[in-house]
Amino acid sequence: MAHIVVVDDSPTEVYVLQTMLERNGHKVSVAKNAEEGIALVKAVQPDAVLMDVV
Repeated sequence: MAHIVVVDDSPTEVYVLQTMLERNGHKVSVAKNAEEGIALVKAVQPDAVLMDVV
């Protein structure tokens, strides 16, 4: 399945997304902020990125 990066500073939101995605067979990597997210995307080259925008 897909490798998905989740970028969110809310532990609850991360837990819900990560659990749902992993139960459906996806690999999930998590970043807590935009800076971490950019580094992670460069490192793992995911299929998709999910993030909140404020």
